[in-house]
Amino acid sequence: MKLLQLGISNYRGFCRLGEDDHPANPELGFHWLDMSNDIIVVVGENNGGKTSLLQAYRDFRAAGFSPSREDFFRCEVERPIVMELRFQAAEGDDLANDKTGKWYSDGRVAKVRKAWGAAGQKATKFSYDWDTEAWVEGGFGGFDSILQNRLPEPIHLAPLMAADELRSQFEKLFKEVIQRHIAGSKNVQIIEEALKALSEEIEQDQYINEIAGKVSGVASNVFPGLAVQIRNPPSDKGIGSLLEKQAEIELTLSDSPSLGVGRHGQGSQRAFLLSALNILVPELAAATRRAKARGAPEEAVGNTLLQIEEPELFLSPTAVRRMRALLYELATQGGVQVMACSHSPVMVDFSRPKQTIALVERTKNGSVIHQSETNNVPKERRDALKLIYQLNPLVSECLFADKVVLVEGETEFAALTHVLAAKGVSKHDLDVHIVDCGGKASLPAVQRVLRDFGKRYIAVHDLDVRFSERATDQVGWDRNDAIWAEITAAKAEGIDALGFAFAKDFEHAHGYEARGKMKTVSAMNMIAEHEAKGSFSGTPLASLIDAIAHWKSPFSSIDDVSKL
Repeated sequence: MKLLQLGISNYRGFCRLGEDDHPANPELGFHWLDMSNDIIVVVGENNGGKTSLLQAYRDFRAAGFSPSREDFFRCEVERPIVMELRFQAAEGDDLANDKTGKWYSDGRVAKVRKAWGAAGQKATKFSYDWDTEAWVEGGFGGFDSILQNRLPEPIHLAPLMAADELRSQFEKLFKEVIQRHIAGSKNVQIIEEALKALSEEIEQDQYINEIAGKVSGVASNVFPGLAVQIRNPPSDKGIGSLLEKQAEIELTLSDSPSLGVGRHGQGSQRAFLLSALNILVPELAAATRRAKARGAPEEAVGNTLLQIEEPELFLSPTAVRRMRALLYELATQGGVQVMACSHSPVMVDFSRPKQTIALVERTKNGSVIHQSETNNVPKERRDALKLIYQLNPLVSECLFADKVVLVEGETEFAALTHVLAAKGVSKHDLDVHIVDCGGKASLPAVQRVLRDFGKRYIAVHDLDVRFSERATDQVGWDRNDAIWAEITAAKAEGIDALGFAFAKDFEHAHGYEARGKMKTVSAMNMIAEHEAKGSFSGTPLASLIDAIAHWKSPFSSIDDVSKL
């Protein structure tokens, strides 16, 4: 099955939406996470709710999950926790049977909900009936069994894992590789039939029946007519029960003896983890393809959701970049979906398709999720984002800032960085982040990303072409239009976006000339001269600093820019 969306309400840091929070309410509001893509990257501030999104999927999929008081939003146990999962059946699934067929749409999509009404209680389950357009309690026959057998099994890698837990998750992944490698083979069918026959033989054993009879005799004295039968049903794990033996993992450093994984530092353990993922996930994908080619059913093949928290932890800068490349590569393998949460801007790459980038922000009313569309991005915007990443691999740091300043190039970047530090704005407002967009043409691409995530920004650009000159350089003026069109679109969505323009260009606006590699040096000299004369406050750059500090620009629209 393919995951589509996960919705949560009144869970941990995520509040309920709307007044009627009955689980069967078709209009019930959720905080939605798009889970349809190969890789899901969740970023945001500390304690914002990133880990909760990963945990929510595990809690929903688990048959026996019972929430604690702290799992309810602000411990409001009088309101239910409700989660909704939407998924799509695989092409080979038989949807014609009575148990499951009616719960799928014509597009093979099913919607299921779980609701927890109190701490310590198990979930009440609901399925969506597409014919009546109503939520039905229960619904799916074998509800939990379907979720367990068909939905991707999560392998969770926490940021700080004890050696035993690291080994356990490694074993889990290794076991998945072996199970898919042998799924559908004739030997497996023979063994599973033998296990089933052995279970039936145990059930029919005279000794077992005698014990059951004695227990029934005692029980019937308390509850007349009550009989006891001792059964030994086949294990749900099937052939997997033969793969339970623990693995022994030892790591060896140069000129050192082999030691258990727990005897090494966190950096070595993370290096082991990176290496294990690098080998096992492609093997898992290859085993999946082989199993499907042998005609193995989906429940025998399975899918895996690799959940990894803070993959950058304990790694050097070079290793962080390798980890990012590895995770994006693993997500393309098939049979494996990657879900990562991170504090590192290096782990996010807007320019890649088939990914969900989710920004979790904490507000006074609880956490909210912003997501960016990555699959239908026009080629010119994707090319612009790729160029920006080549010039500035840390561009994604803007997602972690409160105020974002977009500039055309290194001259404006250097000048602003210098003056903000000198004037103390950065000292008092650490959430100002300046992004060098690598050229004016790339500004709208970054603006659109920030609009998707609801981030406020100020787009700083050169005018280049006066409004009165547009007849001779329409392309130049169109770039101004594109920047301000994005600002207008952001404002329409309630985002506090601003714009700021230099007449002609930065150098012309400040009364000096510069060429080539000396542009940045010339800008620093210009600032120094104005500061020495005490005339800096009258410069356009000073006006821009004021706009950033007070978040109010002298330009409110393209009409104001047209007057320059």
